[in-house]
Amino acid sequence: MGSDGALWFTNYFGNSIGRITTAGAVSNFTDPSISRPVGIASGSDGSLWFTNANNSSIGRITTAGVVSNFTDPSINIPIGIASGSDGALWFTNYYGSSVGRITTAGAVSTFTDPSISFPRGIASGADGALWFTNSVTNSIGRITTAGVVSNFTGLGIVNPEGITSGSDGALWFTNSGGRSIGRISTSGVVATFTGPGIHQPYGIASGPDGALWFTNIANNAIGRVVALGPPAAPESVAAVAGKGQATVSWSPSPTDGGSAITGYTVTAAPGGATCTWTTGPLTCTVAGLTPGTPYTFTVTATNGNGDGATSAASNVVTPWDGAGYHPVTPSRILDSRGVNGGWHAPLAAGVPRTLQVTGLGGASNVPATATAVVLNVTATNGSAGSFVTAYPAGSTTPNASNLNFGVNQTIANLVTVKLGPGGQVAFANAVGATDLIADVVGYYDDGTGPGDFYTGITPTRLLDSRGPTGGWNSPLIAGTPRVLPVRQPDNPNGVPATATAVIANVTVTGATTGSFLSAWPSGLPQPNVSNLNFAAGQTIPNLAIIKIGTNGVISFANAVGGVDVIVDVVGYFDPTTGSRFHPIDPTRILDDRVPTGLPGPWGPNQTRALPVAGATGTNVPAAATGLVTNVTATGGTANSFVTVFPDGVPVPNSSNVNFGVGETIPNLVTTKIAANGNIALHNQLGNVDLVADAVGYYAPT
Repeated sequence: MGSDGALWFTNYFGNSIGRITTAGAVSNFTDPSISRPVGIASGSDGSLWFTNANNSSIGRITTAGVVSNFTDPSINIPIGIASGSDGALWFTNYYGSSVGRITTAGAVSTFTDPSISFPRGIASGADGALWFTNSVTNSIGRITTAGVVSNFTGLGIVNPEGITSGSDGALWFTNSGGRSIGRISTSGVVATFTGPGIHQPYGIASGPDGALWFTNIANNAIGRVVALGPPAAPESVAAVAGKGQATVSWSPSPTDGGSAITGYTVTAAPGGATCTWTTGPLTCTVAGLTPGTPYTFTVTATNGNGDGATSAASNVVTPWDGAGYHPVTPSRILDSRGVNGGWHAPLAAGVPRTLQVTGLGGASNVPATATAVVLNVTATNGSAGSFVTAYPAGSTTPNASNLNFGVNQTIANLVTVKLGPGGQVAFANAVGATDLIADVVGYYDDGTGPGDFYTGITPTRLLDSRGPTGGWNSPLIAGTPRVLPVRQPDNPNGVPATATAVIANVTVTGATTGSFLSAWPSGLPQPNVSNLNFAAGQTIPNLAIIKIGTNGVISFANAVGGVDVIVDVVGYFDPTTGSRFHPIDPTRILDDRVPTGLPGPWGPNQTRALPVAGATGTNVPAAATGLVTNVTATGGTANSFVTVFPDGVPVPNSSNVNFGVGETIPNLVTTKIAANGNIALHNQLGNVDLVADAVGYYAPT
């Protein structure tokens, strides 16, 4: 094959060089110096080099047809020619019983050895040496580019003529006198193959199909033999990360070595973990990988002749350990007042109840593979001031609270809770009895699914209906839902166009009457759920994780009267980048009254940093990037609010927990953790005690 993509050949009796395109167009080139040309090879200079047996010279022809000729006293009836790994052309001197070398500048060297006897064919081997046939001594020779000669004999080598490098890495040759095809490995192991179609074979070449093709002089036929050896390297290796594992796929080896492939082995680097394939689609999963460690993978095929060449490495992937988030359209799964799901009686003190979360069906179904659920939980009709704790079913009620309420108060809080056996959560009430309502808004998978990743941002105000922020400029009136764009480019808030859900602290203020607020993905009917319940004139927040509509917009509706709405974005979920969730049993990381975490209380306009990631007793590792925690304010001496944010940045214009004098009120908080492992908490007015119960964290793996 020439550098121009055409095939070039020698016309022995025509004293010319021919060229034929793959479309069959033939050209012919003559020159007085071309005399009985035999071998031809493509040179590193892009030209074709050939042997002139009749005038003992080496010819060169460019792809444009310009001929040059090189002579030297040591050139004696040259026959075969091949391009060497050193960039020179190597040829056999048939009558000179030597091997020659000519640079592309025309400098000639010759090498002799007693074992070289009337050499004919020559080929470049996979080992970088040149291999040639000794037609009279019935042997195969090898010469390194430094001129070191070896000789190999074997049963069945009879008048070898042509030689070529096979796809299996061995050298294949024709035994003209033995009516057979020979194979010699680069370590010198010889095998011969006979068959009824082999009649005085002469020339031989490796085909694009991986087989060896040869000429039969005696019966004017072309023969083909499949190279018997290990398979070639598989191709197109690709890896996809999973939870502590990676799934690897590949394309088959282009040649099977003449024997059916019996298996593939995938090997991870670093570490050397493997998986094996024997049947089915070309894919297998390497387990036991270390989360957070980058890996590549190679694949090796095996047949009856052994293990083949190793493939090129795959793309780099990093396995994880945490879960991905799946937002759903809000759906009510519990109303103890007897109208929807779950149990149909108030939750009494000291008598915890379980709630089935998974497998309920419908568009918002939480599958059995879920490890945690996100619920908006509302308490109403409480007979006494109390608090409710949500926790994994089957475990002991922890020292934590998710929802604090007064007598007959209706109040909601977002809850992220790890699922217990069978996909259930448990609820416990401290004092009296209360009705509970639960609306599922999303869930976290077991880490093996295509869930979304979390990215935390410094709290950013996206809407304040009292002013120009967000564009509403007026209260939200009952019966008149409004939409809010949350993704870029419609809202330049750091939430990308690929985000699937937004994490926002939603605050209502200035309500004309007691009511509730609902949020849902735009483009869908308004669901029968509530995110935030409030009384007339009350200022109260609640964290919301809201699935984004296909147009990048979310919707809000108010049930009764009018109310101003404030939305502070604290993060988002995205399928392309970010951190994964790790649910934990509720863990108290702050109670300034004890003290746990920090001593208290917080004073007016005071900001304090709380060590979280890697801190003793938090169950949150140093690598965590985000925290999910229930923050409770109690014993406040003034109407105020608390803001939670990553340590080291200015106090943002946002609030997480709003409270009145003496009021105990919680709110779920999702916050980015600063690089130093800390979060910050800021109190606006008066003094207040703060309690925080961690329920999970986000980490890159």
